[in-house]
Amino acid sequence: MIDVPEGRLVQGWVQDMERAGDDGFAITTNIDLGVAGFHPLDQAQLIRSWTKLPVAVSGGFEPTDVDASRRRSWDILVVGRGVTDSLDPAVAAQDLAASIELAEGSRP
Repeated sequence: MIDVPEGRLVQGWVQDMERAGDDGFAITTNIDLGVAGFHPLDQAQLIRSWTKLPVAVSGGFEPTDVDASRRRSWDILVVGRGVTDSLDPAVAAQDLAASIELAEGSRP
């Protein structure tokens, strides 16, 4: 899986990496630097429109972020401090999983 670096979110580059044998793409956002430009979920959606390979998203949202569960442009969702720094990490992880399951159940 290859991380999509800043400035490489273009269809030609994604397709070049796919032809080169890449098995998937990752959007990694260091939340300490803020979410500048496209939100990570928007970036994943764009990549999803160009490839059928798996797309992972890391950073830029919290476990309670409704967009993360409703906007399923990702195959792998990596959540760090939103869970680990919560008062009860196990409950935060369960809440996130439950919100994703609810969103999946409401799909047509």
